[in-house]
Amino acid sequence: MKIKDNISNIIFIVLLIAMFIPTSREWLLTNVISHLPFSASEVKRENQKIFTDYQWQLQDLDGTMLKLEDTKTKKVLLVNFWATWCPPCIAEMPSLQRLYDDYDDKIQFVFVSNESAEKIKSFLIKKGFTMPIYNKYNTMPKVFDVTKIPTTYIISKGGQIVVEETGVTDWNSAKTRKILDDLIKE
Repeated sequence: MKIKDNISNIIFIVLLIAMFIPTSREWLLTNVISHLPFSASEVKRENQKIFTDYQWQLQDLDGTMLKLEDTKTKKVLLVNFWATWCPPCIAEMPSLQRLYDDYDDKIQFVFVSNESAEKIKSFLIKKGFTMPIYNKYNTMPKVFDVTKIPTTYIISKGGQIVVEETGVTDWNSAKTRKILDDLIKE
């Protein structure tokens, strides 16, 4: 019971600090929440949606177009919706960066933000992130039901949405790596 009380007290103190010192929120979320064991879970096969809209086009921060059609049936796709002002997004970014570092040549990473290229570039430099960021060029596919960020999808080569997660997640977990490794082998 003593350990539970201590954890409750720590959470209470963290929330108080975040409430009264707004500039501490990003640091708290990045350093506290990112250490909690939230890892991705597969969607049950019977509940998996199918991604078919490979006509969706995105534009990277330098203006180069990405046509998802070029990845169809060739690569597993990880699509992450995020923003630089979103503390949970920022909290999960280090785990996404580590995953990107290890799987860049094996899967297609698509990090999507609605913010300006200048704002995103500044954020990436400040944080030391190198993952590819895109802005939507045409209408987002309806299958992506993004009402909250961060939201991340992992899509098989066959188009099944195998993972659909909203909220901060440890993307560099053994569980996520196993999901990706199994999908890459398909």
